[in-house]
Amino acid sequence: MLKTSLAVWLPCWAKGLLPRPGPLAFPPQILAAALTECHRKSSAQGKPLALKVFVAGRNRLENDGATALAEAFGIIGTLEEVHMPQNGINHPGVTALAQAFAINPLLRIINLNDNTFTEKGAVAMAQTLKTLRQVEVINFGDCLVRSKGAVAIADAVRGGLPKLKELNLSFCEIKRDAALAVAEAVADKAELEKLDLNGNILGEEGCEQLQEVLDGFSMAKVLASLSDDEGDDEEDEDEDEDDDEGEEDEEEEEEEEEEEEEEEEPQPRGEGSPTPPRNILDSDSGEPASTLSSPPPADVSTFLAFPSPEKLLRLGPKSSVLIAQQTDTSDPEKVVSAFLKVSSVFKDEATVRTAVQDAVDALMKKAFSSSSFNANAFLTSLLIHMGLLKSEDKIKAIANLYGPLMALNHVVQQDYFPKALAPLLLAFVTKPNGALESCSFARHSLLQTLYKV
Repeated sequence: MLKTSLAVWLPCWAKGLLPRPGPLAFPPQILAAALTECHRKSSAQGKPLALKVFVAGRNRLENDGATALAEAFGIIGTLEEVHMPQNGINHPGVTALAQAFAINPLLRIINLNDNTFTEKGAVAMAQTLKTLRQVEVINFGDCLVRSKGAVAIADAVRGGLPKLKELNLSFCEIKRDAALAVAEAVADKAELEKLDLNGNILGEEGCEQLQEVLDGFSMAKVLASLSDDEGDDEEDEDEDEDDDEGEEDEEEEEEEEEEEEEEEEPQPRGEGSPTPPRNILDSDSGEPASTLSSPPPADVSTFLAFPSPEKLLRLGPKSSVLIAQQTDTSDPEKVVSAFLKVSSVFKDEATVRTAVQDAVDALMKKAFSSSSFNANAFLTSLLIHMGLLKSEDKIKAIANLYGPLMALNHVVQQDYFPKALAPLLLAFVTKPNGALESCSFARHSLLQTLYKV
């Protein structure tokens, strides 16, 4: 949900800056790019977008989504409330958000409940809290800030936040001494209504000490229930953190191994998935056919199944028309598949380059000229297949982006290309990405073109 009212959402959607809901998870990077573009255009008209409230709970934003949104927040600078609970955000995303929050001095409510700060994220957020003067509610419950993070936040609270009304650090694996530091830090917060430290590791004695500290400030009533305290834990916290980091590393290694195994599994043949090269057998003998025989005449189906520059050229002067006719351009996924297969054979050799450009022109002109074609869904799917955008579905990204980037560089310059897609494409091509960096020339060429569109 976005505010100021729906004035943010609907114009962006109507102008094609946001894709309509579909089978894919809504990409936060596209929303971030749309917010940035809305701010740019509104600023040009003398009325900059003044977004006050941002709510995105349980949206699987993760680090990439949080970082993209943080960039938009830093540009907008007018936020008063941010609610992003339960989004799988770890310390890199938390750090990016902290840096953006520092540029939003009017922030009153920060709700990042049920993400994973660890010490690094908590320290970064504490540094930002020292600069903010309007904050009333901080909800970092279930965020694993741990003791060192809690001490950093306590230091920030002690030195500022004069309007603080609620501080939630529940279920964060905070031990007794750190919890006491938090309690001591709120001594001068006259407006404080609630301090929640439930579900931490205080032990019975620690709970009693906590209550005594607050009672000494005549603030015992602000302390929330400690009924879910995890009890006393004498183990060294650094060892706990090392164990957790080791577990995270093992989980990442297991995920990488699973992905490698999936990559090795044979993929079903279809228009949406590449088919691995195979030996062509002689139908009579069952032996591999002689490589010295003359190449058979190419047809569109053969080219799309096993793309190569030679097959594209053998399709002849009508190759572009034939490919466009063969592709169901009402289906964005099939258009993406055809586009990637054609562009994969791109070469700087003039005859091949021209053949590829003619083919993508015919394909994309036919698709974009149809009133029923969902251009936003096309771009979203294309970014996913190029490995520039995550999807809930496990889709293997293409290995080499040179051809698609060079083909896109041609497409975006054509009259049929919807100019509203340019800022979104620019946002993703600009982001750091290993696959893009390996095609620096093609990437640079596309960026130069996009800046001019």
